[in-house]
Amino acid sequence: MTAKEVQDIVIDKYQQEHGAENMEKLLKKLRGRPFWVWSNREHRYAMKSLGRPDIPHAPKQCCSTCILGWPKKNGESRPIYKFQRQIYKALFDDVYLNKRSWTSEEFEELRREQIELEEQARKDKHMNVEVTKNNFLKRRQERLTYSFKNKHVWIKKSTGIGATEFLIRIMVWLATRDNQLSGTNMCVVTGARIELAIGIIQRIRKLFEPHGIFFDSKQTTVNINGVNITAYPSDHLDAMRSLTDVSFILSDESDFYSKSEQQNVRDVIERYIGKTDPYICLVSTPNAPGGLFEQIEKEPFETCFLFW
Repeated sequence: MTAKEVQDIVIDKYQQEHGAENMEKLLKKLRGRPFWVWSNREHRYAMKSLGRPDIPHAPKQCCSTCILGWPKKNGESRPIYKFQRQIYKALFDDVYLNKRSWTSEEFEELRREQIELEEQARKDKHMNVEVTKNNFLKRRQERLTYSFKNKHVWIKKSTGIGATEFLIRIMVWLATRDNQLSGTNMCVVTGARIELAIGIIQRIRKLFEPHGIFFDSKQTTVNINGVNITAYPSDHLDAMRSLTDVSFILSDESDFYSKSEQQNVRDVIERYIGKTDPYICLVSTPNAPGGLFEQIEKEPFETCFLFW
């Protein structure tokens, strides 16, 4: 046995002994943290002074992204950008971009409700008129949405904007912010090459390696806080069809699947909407005309299960 092999055995043993302990410590830090503090002054300051060696930044514990470490591109740490907040809001804010017109019956019903509230506010001196009005407007906005689109996004993107990295971090955040999704499955659909599936899971694993956490599961799956994240090549989705408790589906570079794979992927994904109501993200740079993304883009907004 060579010295390198002995060293590897010692390292593996150390990682097995301390990995669970390190994971427990990390989960305590991540518990209850937001994904990103969008308007935090320290974040804005950090964004402006990135790359300045004369202003070192101490590790922050304010959010999941700061605890795990900022995304990197070409070796440089990058913040979460404003355009990525649009994706975040599309996933978690049911009224963002998801609006419909009211029917004549709804218009009359809401008009009567508004008149009644205004009349009640004039009579009741203790009622906060502004708060009452804002609550009414919020309820009206929530009502005038397409509920079947909630938690579903379709992203036609340019190359290299970091959408895949952003979304796998969202998945990790959902898995670690509390135990609500423990026992569920998250699915990542990639192109037909198994190397693509392995690559996505490897990117998730690397988020934990700086914290002394290494996974010994097979290359296409990783379990984080009881949430099983598995990557599936687009031409091998049979195992994905039989899953229960699916909480998140990410289809990456969906427009580059073959024609038969595109329809199969969509069929598999859509059946889970009524079954487990997962978050769904279809992401891709555009490919050839007539592909999956062009088909979705041409579907009426009122009937398509995704919104953009």
